[in-house]
Amino acid sequence: MAKTQEKTPKYEIERRIRNVQEWIMDDYPYGDIVRSIVNKWGLSERQAQRYIKTAYDEFKDKEELSIEAKKAYYIKRKKKLIRDMDPRVKTTASGARAINKILDSMAELEGIKINKVQLTGKDGEPLIPEVGVLPAVVILPNNGRDIDDRDTKG
Repeated sequence: MAKTQEKTPKYEIERRIRNVQEWIMDDYPYGDIVRSIVNKWGLSERQAQRYIKTAYDEFKDKEELSIEAKKAYYIKRKKKLIRDMDPRVKTTASGARAINKILDSMAELEGIKINKVQLTGKDGEPLIPEVGVLPAVVILPNNGRDIDDRDTKG
């Protein structure tokens, strides 16, 4: 009769995943990490690969959370800037420009602002501006005279 292993407690798995993350941050090669997991905790290679994948996924999740938290912080700061602006300044042209710049930067943080403008024709195809290249005019001095001499004597 085969002996079954007890299930590893969740806190132990989390500790192991954190240990794997430290190895990843210390730039250990993938193969060395797999070998260390197999030897240290007596797991299969397949389970070691799952531990490594989980470690990378947790890195990604934490980074995404921190980016969202940073976005929220900056948006709140920008809203506070608008709220705290002197009401007399808000009604002036320079105040309106400042508020618009703040709102534009908020839209950019949220990924709403689009910087590219594409003009289209009646058929929906993009319009290509007709640009001609004009020849450059070069004035060369005659008979060894400088350009300035010709302008003053002519």
